[in-house]
Amino acid sequence: MRTPRRVTGLKHEVNAQHGDLVAFSVGDESALIGNLESIEELIALRKRMGRQRLAQPCITCDGQQIFVKTSSIESYPSRLRISFGLKRRSGAYDWPLAELRNNVRANQKTNMIPRLTGLGFARGRLGLVREVFLAFENLAGYTNGFDWVNSHPAQLERFIRAALDSLMTLNSKGIYHLDLWAGNIMFPDHSLENPKVIDLENCFIGSTAYHNETVGYQLALFYQHSLERLISEKDYDEIIRSYMHDRRELKSKTAQEFYQHFKHNGAGRKARYLIPFRGKL
Repeated sequence: MRTPRRVTGLKHEVNAQHGDLVAFSVGDESALIGNLESIEELIALRKRMGRQRLAQPCITCDGQQIFVKTSSIESYPSRLRISFGLKRRSGAYDWPLAELRNNVRANQKTNMIPRLTGLGFARGRLGLVREVFLAFENLAGYTNGFDWVNSHPAQLERFIRAALDSLMTLNSKGIYHLDLWAGNIMFPDHSLENPKVIDLENCFIGSTAYHNETVGYQLALFYQHSLERLISEKDYDEIIRSYMHDRRELKSKTAQEFYQHFKHNGAGRKARYLIPFRGKL
């Protein structure tokens, strides 16, 4: 894996090592330094569970918590791409690099994204990266939107509108989250104010000529992946019509096609990635 500064533009990294793990703290953060044992334990737990990815808080030696996502890099092509910062044929990066790069860029635009505090990796044979972990501020006192709305069913419409506010705010900053379902919006336990948006693996950052089509997809995904069992399609459509009344996004034919199609059809990572670039179903 290249030096993080070359891959992401990160500055002021602090290098730390424990066994096979090499870590870099971001900015002035020092949570990883001297605390790699807890991340090593998380990786061991992932292996025992037989999972490729695992994410949960880790306790640091000073009693603080950081939220860590770790992922095993299984295939040789993926290990090669990640080790040298290369893209896939589609133009996208593999998951760990995509999420790392997107978080770095999004953190520069908004405080709605959990702060990245560090990253690290372990190498296997031939010196290729076989494990990558990312560390974030721990959102203690927050609940993911899916659990939040299940705990407050009477506030479903308020929740939907608050989630749409988050989506539109990010879009206005050039951050198009392409997997924004309820579980990827974190709300304070007892409030719909000041949300945080997580999991930026599938994310387009920049300006797109297909803004309307992308929004049509996003609004449809939010229903298809989050709300299908909680609200009828008719009632969701009515909320969308009301919310989007003074906005232009769904007034075009292609945006409506995206909205209607993706309410009932999923999209793989490659298909999502290409929406802001091509604007085609």
